[in-house]
Amino acid sequence: MILIIGSLLTIVLIILWYLEIISEPFAALGAAILTFFGYLFTDNNGKIKQIHHGSGDIIGGDKVDGGTVVKIYYPEIPNNKKSIIKLLLIIGSLTISISFGIILIFYTPIKNYFSHPQNKASIPQMIKIPSGKYWIGLSKEDIKNQQALFNNDIDFYSDYTPNVEIDIDSFYISQYEISNQEYNEFLKDRNQVTIKNNLKLPITGISWFDAVNYCDWISNKTHEIYRLPFEFEWEIAAKGNTDNIFTWGNRIPNANNCNFKFSNKNSAIEINSSPYNISEFGVYNMNGNVSEWCNDWYYLDYYNLIKDSLPKIKNMNLQQKSIDKVIRGGSYRDIAFDVRITSRKPANPNLQENHIGFRIIKICQTIK
Repeated sequence: MILIIGSLLTIVLIILWYLEIISEPFAALGAAILTFFGYLFTDNNGKIKQIHHGSGDIIGGDKVDGGTVVKIYYPEIPNNKKSIIKLLLIIGSLTISISFGIILIFYTPIKNYFSHPQNKASIPQMIKIPSGKYWIGLSKEDIKNQQALFNNDIDFYSDYTPNVEIDIDSFYISQYEISNQEYNEFLKDRNQVTIKNNLKLPITGISWFDAVNYCDWISNKTHEIYRLPFEFEWEIAAKGNTDNIFTWGNRIPNANNCNFKFSNKNSAIEINSSPYNISEFGVYNMNGNVSEWCNDWYYLDYYNLIKDSLPKIKNMNLQQKSIDKVIRGGSYRDIAFDVRITSRKPANPNLQENHIGFRIIKICQTIK
C-alpha cells in the first residue's frame, strides 16, 4: 500500500512539473536521481546550475538578503530534451505503480508480506490435496491381501477397519517432514537454542505440544491457518484413492525405497532423499524415516467413528477420550508391517523421541 501511494504521489509531482506548476523542488529531486544516467542533465557547457530554496537568490555562491541558504544542486536539462525526459518519467512511474498494484492484489504471498512486514518465516513446500471422495481404512479384501503379504493373524488389523468413503474439502500438506532448518527459524524467533545437526534432517525429539506451537507460530507469521494433519488427511495424502499398502505399491519395503528397521541406517535420513517413497500427490516419506504427529486423540475404533460422521467431514476434532495422541507412518526403528500407510500408534503428547517428527497442513482459508 505504501508503494502504491508513493508511486501515485510521484506521478502527481511529475504532472505538476510537466505543467510547470512547480519547477525547482521537483526538478532538483528528479535531476539528482537521473544524473546517474549521464550527460543529458547538464547544460551545454557541462556545468551544474546552483539553485537556492529559501530567502533571496544565489548567483555564483553569493548569499543574498541575509537569509538562511539551502543549496540544492541539480544539472540543468537542455530544452530540447526536457519533454522526452518528462514523458519517460511519467510512463515509468505509471508502469511501476500499476505493476506493484497488480502484484499486491493478485499474488497472495507478496500481498501478505507487504501487509504484514514482520513476516519472515520460510514456508515449507506445500502440496495441494484436491477435494473429493476418498476411501480410508482397510476393507476385508485389503486385510486378506495384507495377511498373505505379512503372514500374520487377522487380530493385527482390528485398529484399521472398516473401509470408509469420505467427502473432504481440499487442503495443503507439507511435501516433506518439517526439517531442522525450518524448525530453527521458530526457535530463533523465540530466542531458544537452535539445532546444529544436519539442517536437512527432519526435526525430531519434539513433543506434540512443540509441533502445535510451531503451527501456531507460522500461522501468526503468515496469516494463514496451519496445523497438524488429522488422521484421515494424513492417510489421504499418502495413498489418494489407490489400494496401495505403501506409497510405491504393495511390495515389501527395502533399503532403496524406505528407511525402516531393516534398512540398517539406524537414524533418520534427509527429508528429500527417498525418490521411491513418494505418494501419488508428490508427498515424500509417508512410510518410515520418522513417525509423524497427528492432530487427533488416539481411538482404537477410529474408522467406525469416522463412519458415524458421514457424509461430510470438516476439520473433524474428536473429543478427548484418550491420554494419547496419534503418530502415523512408522519410522526407521519399525518393521515393514508398521510402516504401512494405515499404520497408526498411540503416543503420549509429551513424548520427545528421536524417531518422531511431524509435517503440517494448511487449510484453504485465510485468517481475517
